[in-house]
Amino acid sequence: MAAGMGHVAHKLCPQYSWSKDVLLQTWPTVDPEYLSQPDTVEVSILINNKNCGSVMVPFIVSRDAKKVTDLVMQSDLGSNCLKGRTIRRVILSPRTALVNFLVQE
Repeated sequence: MAAGMGHVAHKLCPQYSWSKDVLLQTWPTVDPEYLSQPDTVEVSILINNKNCGSVMVPFIVSRDAKKVTDLVMQSDLGSNCLKGRTIRRVILSPRTALVNFLVQE
């Protein structure tokens, strides 16, 4: 298998010009589709550190804990899982799309 490995790079990089120096090669272009922000974000919902599901939230409000809490409470998941429970604390993760509700049983 090692004898054929010298040709793998040639097959994987068709845009590479093998006769030029590495520093003279063209850079790959960036596709603007991957740079755009999404309209909605899927936020994972945890209740007492246990995963209960996820809710779609607009990207604009995904960093505001109060608005995310309101949207979760209005959703079917929030009405089923949090109904009749006392919420002690809401933790919105700053790095990931995650909301943890600490409730009193």
